[in-house]
Amino acid sequence: MSICRRLCRVHHLYLQVCRLSSNIGSIGDVDTVTNEDVTSPQISAEDKKNNMLSSASFHSELHSDISTESASSLSNLQINNRVLDSTKEISDFMTKNDIPFRHGQTCFFAVCPKFGKLAMKAMKDKDCIYINSISGYFHCKKCGASGEWSHLKDNIASIPSKSAARKTHVCFKDVQHVNYEVAESPKEVTNYLAGAQDFSQLSDEEFENILFLFDWQGLHRATFQKYGVKLQLENGKYKVIFPVQSPQGVVTSLRVRSGSLSEEGDISIQPVYNIPRSKKQRDLFGWQLMDHAAKKQSKNQVVITDSEVNAMAIFQETGILSIVLDKVSQLPQEVLPHLESYEKITLWLGKDITAWQNAKPFALKLNEKRVFIFRPTILKQMPLECVQLGSSMQGVLAEACLISHKDILSTSYLRDEVLAELQQFDKVCGVKWRRYEKLNDIFKGHRRGELTVLTGPTGSGKTTFVCEYSLDLCMQGVNTLWGSFEINNVRLIKCMLQQFAGKNIAKHLNDFDDIYNEFSNLPMFFMRHFGQQDINQVIDVMTQAVYIHDISHVVIDNLQFMMGMDFNEMNRWVKQDQIVSAFRRFATEKNCHVTIIMHPRKVREGEALSTAAIFGSAKVTQEADNIILIQDQRLDKVNGKKFIQIVKNRFDGDLGMLLLKFDKNSNGFQLGKRASPRPKGAQPDQKEEKGAQPDQREEEIDMDD
Repeated sequence: MSICRRLCRVHHLYLQVCRLSSNIGSIGDVDTVTNEDVTSPQISAEDKKNNMLSSASFHSELHSDISTESASSLSNLQINNRVLDSTKEISDFMTKNDIPFRHGQTCFFAVCPKFGKLAMKAMKDKDCIYINSISGYFHCKKCGASGEWSHLKDNIASIPSKSAARKTHVCFKDVQHVNYEVAESPKEVTNYLAGAQDFSQLSDEEFENILFLFDWQGLHRATFQKYGVKLQLENGKYKVIFPVQSPQGVVTSLRVRSGSLSEEGDISIQPVYNIPRSKKQRDLFGWQLMDHAAKKQSKNQVVITDSEVNAMAIFQETGILSIVLDKVSQLPQEVLPHLESYEKITLWLGKDITAWQNAKPFALKLNEKRVFIFRPTILKQMPLECVQLGSSMQGVLAEACLISHKDILSTSYLRDEVLAELQQFDKVCGVKWRRYEKLNDIFKGHRRGELTVLTGPTGSGKTTFVCEYSLDLCMQGVNTLWGSFEINNVRLIKCMLQQFAGKNIAKHLNDFDDIYNEFSNLPMFFMRHFGQQDINQVIDVMTQAVYIHDISHVVIDNLQFMMGMDFNEMNRWVKQDQIVSAFRRFATEKNCHVTIIMHPRKVREGEALSTAAIFGSAKVTQEADNIILIQDQRLDKVNGKKFIQIVKNRFDGDLGMLLLKFDKNSNGFQLGKRASPRPKGAQPDQKEEKGAQPDQREEEIDMDD
């Protein structure tokens, strides 16, 4: 018996050692994951296309979903796990296929193998293919085709080896989704221009009236004529039409500025609008004078600015080509191949610290060695203001400087930025909310490079609140990427669309197309990922989105879907800490705001949430710049309210509570007055005690979270 007992005891000890060793092994595996392992290299343009969608992609599916009130499941949106193409892999592919190429400013450029080795050695500009060295997006000047890196690889693989067959080969004939340059103007553009007149037909008095109406004094009539600007006069309203051209000289869209001047001298200016409503970003105002500027001494430099009249002022005074970005917060990758030949690019996007913050990522995107920007506090005027005040345009341009990339900065180098933050406090605070104005009292604004964590009980409206929170910012030009892993994108957009319209669209389906067309013009993008995801893939998509779409706000809903199931009680917190660190590092390095939704721990019934209720609270609360809690006391107290509580604010430390009231008609929240938590033991006011009536319960939220 004693021998048997000893054998059993030895066996029991053996099992304990095995369990202990397996636990140590699993912890060791997690600990060996370094920062480099969390973030992966840039993903290919093909993966980017498969993993990111704009709101326009959901139009037909969403229409069906709203009309039937069903949540369809995007079964056609699958995650693509192809091998990622980095810069090195693009160059390796070209080398492997014996295709000579050169390194440009932002692109590789080569010649299509179809034209043979002689053409490839000569490599004339008109025959070049430009390939973005980060995303793989290509543009062929010979045939006018452009598209993803995978399209170009497929075309190269289909080119015959024999020279005779290559001559008759039609590039991209078997490749889908390749874009081609527009050969002629859209009918809508042509018809609108048909009723317009040239500025040469205006009398001096009419021309002066237009300059006075729009405050464009200083611009010459000849400048308007060179840019092909037209005019329509209808019922006393002036419509000035600025043609937007492709680099090949085709007018693809129009930007119309309209206003009227009454006999009493009253001025009325309407918002700018485009014809057609949606247009390609690579077609910009200013390309029409590319050849004219190339003949001057300033042929190797270009200025990128924020409006048509500022571009005209620069060219009028200096002869330097100037092009206009429709959105000063976004530089499309389609424009980069057409900027390859310029040795100097000046970014003149504004005269405040916001323009400086927008210009810095653009400088990196364009190759900082050739990009000049204006440091804060130096620039006092915009181009047209320089003309009107008699300032030297060349003198102002000479003040632009390169971005310094030293690892160690002196206090003198940072002087201008520190002064700008003191002088322009409202701009430093970030983008202000318009729907949630009371948030501005606490957060002051939405800023780049920060990490915000939001948590609340299940069903309290976390996702619904962040939908409108992000929609508000997006409507003000904050380029936004949504990673919704808990709710599919169709239901998410359905919620946002109702918030955007401010009414129940299911009851107004006749307005759906107009509302959705307007909504799809917002800089809002969505990941295709759904359900459990690997953090590496998510970071890859986010990194690519920042480069291609200049994303400045990423929403992750929610963090638990990054965790997966490959953890145990011993290492789950280690894994979550690594995920939080990855998002923190992304926000800092990419200067992009990241908002993360998290589920809280279960708390006792009637107990309010606190930072301790956040899973892995030590690391999360330490890394986060801002922490928002949604408190829901409606089920625990007679007069219970639902409110948001800001428990951490990195900007100035101000905290507070704001009441939340749900409006089912608009599917959004309203923020009530700001209040402070009642101290423990404090008695309610007499007014509240006597007249306390149970508040009518808010309507149920239309979307689960």
